[in-house]
Amino acid sequence: MGAALPVWLRVGSGFVTLTMGVDQPFRYHPQVAAAYPGGPKLKKAPPPWAPAHGRRAKYMYRYYPADQVYFDPGRGLWFWLEAGDWRMGAALPGGMRLGGSPVTLGMEVDRPYQYHPEVRRYYPAP
Repeated sequence: MGAALPVWLRVGSGFVTLTMGVDQPFRYHPQVAAAYPGGPKLKKAPPPWAPAHGRRAKYMYRYYPADQVYFDPGRGLWFWLEAGDWRMGAALPGGMRLGGSPVTLGMEVDRPYQYHPEVRRYYPAP
């Protein structure tokens, strides 16, 4: 519960408006989920790279799942995998072209690849 959703939580376009006379509507989640089958599947916990509840992420990255590339717009740094090793720089190598849409990740670490196995499982390549 909070004033804003965590950055890792994505909300789709479909929703249902419910009127409830309670201050803790999540207690009725099983009943609501049963009444509206096929709705979004909620993840039980935030991903391991997410900041602690209520904290803003220290670093924001754009992750390109199709290419396994991270970009930190705040520092202007790219991170990419090359021959099994992680590289970083102000620009991608000349022949590298990105495909697909990025996702935004908030992290507490200055090297996003520290969580790459988890990120890759969470956002598999299309």
